[in-house]
This record gives sequence, structure tokens and C-alpha cells, in this order.
Amino acid sequence: MDTTGKNFKYGVIFVTGLLICFSLISMAKIVSNAAISIKQKGSVQVKGFATQEITSNLGIFQARIQASNADLKLAYDQLAIDKANVAEFLKKNNVEASILSWGAVNIDEKNVVNESGHSLNQVYEYILTQEFKFQTENVAQVQLLAAAISDLMKDGVRLTTYAPVYLYTDLENLKVEMIGNATENAKKRAKIISEKGKFKLGNVSQVRVGVFQITPLHSTDVSDYGVNDTTTIQKEIKCVVDIDYFVK
Repeated sequence: MDTTGKNFKYGVIFVTGLLICFSLISMAKIVSNAAISIKQKGSVQVKGFATQEITSNLGIFQARIQASNADLKLAYDQLAIDKANVAEFLKKNNVEASILSWGAVNIDEKNVVNESGHSLNQVYEYILTQEFKFQTENVAQVQLLAAAISDLMKDGVRLTTYAPVYLYTDLENLKVEMIGNATENAKKRAKIISEKGKFKLGNVSQVRVGVFQITPLHSTDVSDYGVNDTTTIQKEIKCVVDIDYFVK
């Protein structure tokens, strides 16, 4: 039986089917691309910016004193002397006792180590540390004391200081205000774009508020997680808002 004709017929049907499938796929892509194009043309995205200078209204200063001796009592006595010297220094610099707080005394025992490197139950030195902290709205006072308190070392006080922290305490209310300012800025930009592009703006379709960047003045530092500077008194807060508008 001659099957050549049948094979040819089935081959034509198969090829024709493939062509139809490819055509349908191509048409689907065209429709899809057209839909994407319409979607893109159906909205416009603008960024709004807001920047404002702020002055820290709370300063925090923290440090610790340290004394050591083979005799625990003598170590305590020295720590008490150093603590009195610190308190007197702060008093002379108008730091009120009510804003000064002292932490608990921490004791670190240093044990004798034998030739094999094993620690023995024999203390050769006691190291005592005590932290103190004060915070005030007078941030300038904190800045001055942070620079001057190292003079206590001249009197033999073993002192370790930490970088002062400067904060702006009304930050949450300011953030709300900044979002409003950035939104207004975005509206102005959208209006200019619509006028130049000869189209009308519709309703807002989406709003995205970026992370806040609080940096020293004139800094260009940015972070995906936001920047929160605590090292300077004068700062700058920056806010970015992305707004999508429907296009008429």
C-alpha cells in the first residue's frame, strides 16, 4: 500500500499547525507588548524632595572611670577618689547633680596563670570600672565638656570617654511635615511634566515614601536603610516621595 501520499498530507497538516501556533504566539506577544505600552503611557511617576536643617536639642555624654590594685579595698578607695574628682569637675562646669547618673561598679578579677597556661584560683589584680552619664538640652555644654573632660587625666584619673550623642527629639512630627513638603514638591513637578507633555493628570495611583536621611550639613551620604547622624549638633534631614499619577 502506498503511504507516501498520506505521509505528505499529514506533514502538510503538521507544518500548517505549527505555523498557526507560531502566529498565535506572535499575536499574543504583540497584544502583551501593546498592553504594557498602554499601561506605561497610562501613568506617570514623579519624585518629590524635601530638605530641612535641624538643630539637635538633646545631648548625651557618657564615660567610665577605672581603678586597679592587687588589694580589692585599695582599688575601691581609688575608684571613690576618682569618682569624687569627676563629680567636682562636672559641678565646676555647671552640670547639675540631678542629670548625672552613675552605673554599678563592675569588678574584673585577673587570676595568676601557671607555666602550663592554666588559670589558678589566685587573684593578682582587681580591675574596677564604673560608668557615668548625663544628658541635657544644653547641647553646647555637652560639646564643651566632651573636649575638656580629658583634663582629668592630668590628675591621674583613668578615664575612658565615648563620643557625645546629639539628638533631635521631635523627629517623628518633623517626618510627617517632611512627607507633606515632599508630596507638594512632587505635585509641582507632575504639573510641569504634564504641561510640557501636553497631557492631563488624573488621580494618584500609588505613593511610596523613601527612608529618611539625617546627615551632617552638606553631607552627600545616603543609605538604603537610611542615615541617622548622632555626631553633630547641626544636621540636615532629607525626604523623598515617589508618586504615580494616572494620565488622562
